[in-house]
Amino acid sequence: MSALPHDLPRYLPEEPWPPYAYRPGRHPHPTRDPLGHSHSAVGDETPAEPPEGWRQSHRYLRAIDLFNHGFAWEAHEEWESMWHRPVDSAQAEWLQALIQVAAASVQQSIDHQDGRVRLCHRALDHLRRVHERVPAVYMGLEVEPLRASIRAWALDATQRPVLRLEASAT
Repeated sequence: MSALPHDLPRYLPEEPWPPYAYRPGRHPHPTRDPLGHSHSAVGDETPAEPPEGWRQSHRYLRAIDLFNHGFAWEAHEEWESMWHRPVDSAQAEWLQALIQVAAASVQQSIDHQDGRVRLCHRALDHLRRVHERVPAVYMGLEVEPLRASIRAWALDATQRPVLRLEASAT
């Protein structure tokens, strides 16, 4: 896996990291295995916050922190909890794209490059469908640069995307 940048911001710095970043076949499954880091955790079943309320969305900001700092499976779980009850179809597509990007990162972490590429293309399909329905900056992220970074990662495993919230949006 490519190294993560050292200058990544933390959007929820008070939140502790999980004890390990889950890698299938290398660690206890976080929720199914009694030794997993989230075995007894209760999932968040509340609806997703409206897209314009992303700054107050603990799950969304936590997922970005987790993804950017190498906890892809854990980020996937956070976004998926929002995706189960989105505000609208555009937000559902957006969250599904982020879920696919996180899943691609998990595939890369276990050296499944074909899986990484396939999931990048799935994420791009979701972003293509949502692109014309959302503003240029959606839920704090610039849409077109995100799409470009996922396309680059599909071609080159060392180009893993980093999710940086817009400076004016934070």
